[in-house]
Amino acid sequence: MRQAATMNNASARSSRSERPHLMPVGQPFDGFVEHTTRVSPTCLVIFERNRYSVPASFANRPISLRVYAARLVFVAEGH
Repeated sequence: MRQAATMNNASARSSRSERPHLMPVGQPFDGFVEHTTRVSPTCLVIFERNRYSVPASFANRPISLRVYAARLVFVAEGH
């Protein structure tokens, strides 16, 4: 247990001494893969064999589908 406490203190000291030399953290990374697709006349978008409904104003229009790790975002021009 004593060795773990000593290692934590050494790590904290090292972190404090290195902090002035580190670059500032920028904007968070917006990691997604973008696909261009077209909305069906019945307001559906097919992605990986799944169908997703979108607003009726998107029908028959091209959209961008942004695929994040845990969500999908549908982006239509003018919306």
